Amino acid sequence: MEHHYELTPCRYFFKLTKYFIKSFVAYCLKKDEELEKLYYHTMDIHIEYIEKYYDEEEKEESFKERIYELLELIVLREQTDSLKIKGKTYRGLKLRENIIHNMYVELWLIEKNLHLLIYEKAGNHQELLPFNIEFPYLLRLDQVYYSLKNKRIPGLLVLLYESKHA
Repeated sequence: MEHHYELTPCRYFFKLTKYFIKSFVAYCLKKDEELEKLYYHTMDIHIEYIEKYYDEEEKEESFKERIYELLELIVLREQTDSLKIKGKTYRGLKLRENIIHNMYVELWLIEKNLHLLIYEKAGNHQELLPFNIEFPYLLRLDQVYYSLKNKRIPGLLVLLYESKHA
């Protein structure tokens, strides 16, 4: 059982070292599931460190990198949700819902791209717009990261490896 201590730079270094050693052993023993679990632990501890010690500009850049990294994994998932807008049906993954002032906003992964579905209360108007990670709007990058993180499932790293080496 691991206790949750405050993450200091020293504790961060030792946890990363521990995960590196465990990853090396798992790699040598060809334990893909263990490797994937350790990869996710490493990503999570890195995000925890970023949130605690980086300034806002560094946080934003780090979140962008992690979003691209997670996006590359999540697009391999089966996209089971359907979205019908303006007579057109899309298959994708619904990642997040948010209410901002008089708008209801959903973040979707459709094929390999992020999109925002925006419903306006007053005009009963809905619009599907591409979401640009480099210039985010309506959602913060940490919200996008955590919504992608929640869609991680076991086996995605193996699928990514196979797709890159096929």
